[in-house]
Amino acid sequence: HELMHEFADWLADERGAVVGLDWLIGSLGQVRSETHPLRFRVGDSVECSLGDHGWVTGIVVKLWYQYRFPYQVLIDGEHEVDDLHETNLIYAPNDNETTIREGPPRPLRFAIDSRVLCLTGHDEDDDEEIWEGGT
Repeated sequence: HELMHEFADWLADERGAVVGLDWLIGSLGQVRSETHPLRFRVGDSVECSLGDHGWVTGIVVKLWYQYRFPYQVLIDGEHEVDDLHETNLIYAPNDNETTIREGPPRPLRFAIDSRVLCLTGHDEDDDEEIWEGGT
């Protein structure tokens, strides 16, 4: 597995793409999520490179988008390259610092000690949402 990691790092660094990586991992009987633990989780604040158009901030919304790309990211608000992304959803083709990096801290939605309601599950009989209050 060490050789596979070295090859994947070389491929991502030298070519900026993951061409052939799925084939290599598959030929070893693995899936990429098992061989490459990701640095970010759903909900994490990140910055993504748009190449010559600079960096944009966003939130990770999905891991292993289309089983191929490490992250799908919802980018924040307005950006200068509106024609590239109609829905503000982009994907990061690689999990490295030149493609995606940690973003700025995000403000809390609620003040500390605020009383909130949280969706904690669904009733098994009628699938009705179960909400519970807390601080």
